[in-house]
Amino acid sequence: MDNDWSIYTDRTFAYSKDDFGIVRIFGAIRSTQPLVSNGTIFTLPEGFRPSESVIKAGMLFNKSAGGNANLSITMTASGIVRITTYNTSEELASYSPGQIIYIDLWFPIIFV
Repeated sequence: MDNDWSIYTDRTFAYSKDDFGIVRIFGAIRSTQPLVSNGTIFTLPEGFRPSESVIKAGMLFNKSAGGNANLSITMTASGIVRITTYNTSEELASYSPGQIIYIDLWFPIIFV
């Protein structure tokens, strides 16, 4: 986990790969700094990385402001998992530290 992120309370955060090469990432994470578009969350180890970049859609709920931010999570072929956004970087940065993102996504490690 990158320094700007932590596992949310007692929730499990993990990744796994099945016999068919499908990687699943799931759990809840909390930001420790204001959110930054393209900020690294963590890096997947070799054997769990996609053969090309994968982008999955998501949503961040900001309880204090009562609003949502559309976001996406990108997994690169080099293993970097990062948050990106459909909103502007300034809008995303306005979300204070402590925001929670729930993740449950999957992708194949090899694209045909």
